[in-house]
Amino acid sequence: MGMPTKKPLSFEITDTGCFLVKSHLPCNKGYPVLHDHGIRTLAHRHIWEECFGQIPPGLCVCHHCDNPACINPEHLFLGTQTDNMRDRQSKNRQAHGEQQGCAVLTTREIKEIRRRCKPYDKKNGCSALAFEYGVKHPTISNVITGKTWGWVK
Repeated sequence: MGMPTKKPLSFEITDTGCFLVKSHLPCNKGYPVLHDHGIRTLAHRHIWEECFGQIPPGLCVCHHCDNPACINPEHLFLGTQTDNMRDRQSKNRQAHGEQQGCAVLTTREIKEIRRRCKPYDKKNGCSALAFEYGVKHPTISNVITGKTWGWVK
């Protein structure tokens, strides 16, 4: 008994023209996943190749609509990972602060750290604050200089 063959794609069309996949479960980033004889493929990449041919090495299939469940070929475009990140930033889709999921500090704590930090003070220096907040010294330093959390005033 071999591996199962590809399950047919089914989707619904939204008011915005997105073709939202309903037949396949998404990965943890929301992209529907196809399985064909043990090979895992993201649905939007499969659709691109079906409609336009092979994806050149180093390129991503990106979404104009920003909807990972969409497989409308008109909503897809090729770009580098850098292009995809620029597109994300231009549409203000990147997670900031606590929304990132891996953030240890909160916006409130960032404001407290900036207010309290006195670099050469034993009680309120970077090392003391790092210990208090459960992070490393460079994390506090990056918060103070605005290298990270720069949008928090």
